[in-house]
Amino acid sequence: MHQLPVPEPEAGEEEDSVKFRRSLRKVLASASELLRAEQPSQVWTVGGDCSVDLTPISYLAERYGERLCVAYVDAHCDLNKEAAKPRQRGSLRRAFSGPFCRISSVF
Repeated sequence: MHQLPVPEPEAGEEEDSVKFRRSLRKVLASASELLRAEQPSQVWTVGGDCSVDLTPISYLAERYGERLCVAYVDAHCDLNKEAAKPRQRGSLRRAFSGPFCRISSVF
């Protein structure tokens, strides 16, 4: 089990309409380095917001391609339309429902 350090975001930090982008990039880079060094066959993430799933799912998608299966458990479905809430966390799951990834939901 690994716990990644999360830098304190700078107040008002925003880049390309993304809040805390520099801080997020640091965390995502740390996660990517760890995954490439450890090369796990599966990844479990717990806690944080939906952005913690971005790097592990991307890593596993590269590793398994169309054979990848993701069990995504959340309190809400995160499929809001980009035009409605372009900067909300729901954008993450929507990003993974693109042409390279089929997502099934159980409600």
